[in-house]
Amino acid sequence: MIALAAMLMAAEAFSAPLNLPKPARVDMRVEYHRENIRSGRTETTDASATYEKTVEPAASGYRVQRRLVEAKIASPPGGGTKLQTAFERATRRSVVYLADKNLNPRTVEDWSGVAAEMRADLLKTADMTQDEAASLGAFADNVARMDAAQATYVVARDDRILTIPVNQALKRGKPLHFVDALPNPFGGMPIKSNGDLALEKTDAARGVDIVRWSQSLDPVEAAKSISQALSTMMGNDAEARALLAQLKFDSSTDCLFEVDTRYGLPVKADCTMRMTTFDPVARQNLFRNERWVITQTLKN
Repeated sequence: MIALAAMLMAAEAFSAPLNLPKPARVDMRVEYHRENIRSGRTETTDASATYEKTVEPAASGYRVQRRLVEAKIASPPGGGTKLQTAFERATRRSVVYLADKNLNPRTVEDWSGVAAEMRADLLKTADMTQDEAASLGAFADNVARMDAAQATYVVARDDRILTIPVNQALKRGKPLHFVDALPNPFGGMPIKSNGDLALEKTDAARGVDIVRWSQSLDPVEAAKSISQALSTMMGNDAEARALLAQLKFDSSTDCLFEVDTRYGLPVKADCTMRMTTFDPVARQNLFRNERWVITQTLKN
């Protein structure tokens, strides 16, 4: 009876402190799908990447060496913009980053060198229209202006997602609510977000806890922040600034995590994001749907 009660209590609570070998060797696999929907037309981009990571303790948490083993980016005929394909190719690369005690990436080592390589890769993109080349050049310049902390949201975004449930303590029926200020990767002021983290269930047979995370950006602050960043990129173009003032933006994300209860390491994240942007030039909504499945396997 006591053993049964203990099992029931464990199923109602989640607490799996991170307890990795030193160093830990982890394989990470990412499968990504994006749909951009505009004027009834859907453009798609599919990407996958495999990494080998070495995680070692550091003064403020961990130092993670992430080596790219393989990356594939596919845009079916008639879909997938050159800009998105170029972005995926440039950001899926080998990097070293410093993380906090929850494995959350904080800074990219030698970011100036990594940024220079990314910028060069972006500008190598061939067969671009004049407008596409101008947009890509502006993005490449923006990459070069990012600091090492902002860069983690670009080159370590998959790693960052996986850390959300790390070292958290949850009880069933009592979600952890949080308000956060996310850095704007385009520059500009941070974007306010609201989120919840909740225990779904415990799968004792597989040795994992199932945790759900949801997040929504404050649409007013998001539009203001992104408009501010793009306005800086556009300089003194008064007409462009007036159009940006009409920008509207809404985004929500939902992820289901599986966390290894022995090591406290998330071994899977299945996430979807839905985003709506109002284009003041075309006077229409643009829709983006994304799904990414990330898996991790501890090798030692």
